[in-house]
Amino acid sequence: MFPLARGLQAGRVLAPTLSICERFGFTMLFRSSRAASFSQTTRTQNRTSDLAPPSTPNSSSSSSSSSSQQNAYIHPDDFAATSHQSHGHTAAHSALNPLFESLLALPQTLARQAIHMATHVPRKQYPEHVPLTLLQKPLLALGSAVATLVDPERAHTLAALGDVTGSYALNGLRKRMKDHPIGSEILEDRPHLSSQTLDYAHLRTLPETTLGGAYIRWMDRRSFSADSRPPVRFVDDPELAYVMLRYRQIHDFTHVLLGLPTSVFSELIVKWFEFAQTGLPVCLISGVFGPLRLSSAEREAFAKTYFLWAMRSGHEAELLMNCYFERHLEDDLDQVRSRLRIVRPPYTSFLDKQVESE
Repeated sequence: MFPLARGLQAGRVLAPTLSICERFGFTMLFRSSRAASFSQTTRTQNRTSDLAPPSTPNSSSSSSSSSSQQNAYIHPDDFAATSHQSHGHTAAHSALNPLFESLLALPQTLARQAIHMATHVPRKQYPEHVPLTLLQKPLLALGSAVATLVDPERAHTLAALGDVTGSYALNGLRKRMKDHPIGSEILEDRPHLSSQTLDYAHLRTLPETTLGGAYIRWMDRRSFSADSRPPVRFVDDPELAYVMLRYRQIHDFTHVLLGLPTSVFSELIVKWFEFAQTGLPVCLISGVFGPLRLSSAEREAFAKTYFLWAMRSGHEAELLMNCYFERHLEDDLDQVRSRLRIVRPPYTSFLDKQVESE
């Protein structure tokens, strides 16, 4: 191949490569490479002219013309090959351009999507629902956790903490309920424990040895009402919201089945039992920070005896979320405990004091 053809081919090959690389800031590098290629072509031509035999004065014009024609001549095969390579690189350049542009725009696209997800407010799904963005939920969780630690008696802040932190655990609970014949029926019927659905007058006529009789006496002794449970507001899925509401409404039945009062010490036992059953983070948070309100003697008794009992009993018992309590109010309390595989906690002298204090 003649030197001029080589220079022409090199220029055509480097042209599309230079166009691509200029997009990425490599202009100076390839300009240097292009200049080096041109310099190399020039030196090759000069070397060829130096090796050529000197021409006579009379034939200088014809020699120059023939030499010029010889150097300018490109074989058809070489031209075809050069043209084919040039078209191939141009096609590759055209195909790669959208890919490079997409890669360059990827961070900006991801940033826009992240901002949209963080600031998007979902639609209201049920009457009590308060839709929150993904950015607002962790802020609410942090504020509710701090407020609950300062004043554990604030039920609404504790409820908000449970709403915004319980998504994963609630999905697991819903699956376990759907896999259970009674649990799936509860999800379909969605019964509510309230003063409108519970006949308090009838429950007061039941013996204390029945589930309903023990429940109403436990509630009357503390002036509690089934309507006092705060509603679910920050769970987006309506069915998951009901699962959380059901968990709150049967909390008092858990106390009755375990035979525990509402002191801080007893609530800790119930919370760890519920955590073993449900996996809800709000139970874990209460169980971890609750002992800070106990005396050193209470913390020692809880750690030695009741923590392990609560975790073991919660795992071994039937899931209370799958119990249709409304249908067993007249059943014997001990028989209900036996069916649910619930064993009452060991009544040490310390726990006896907790019960007597109420």
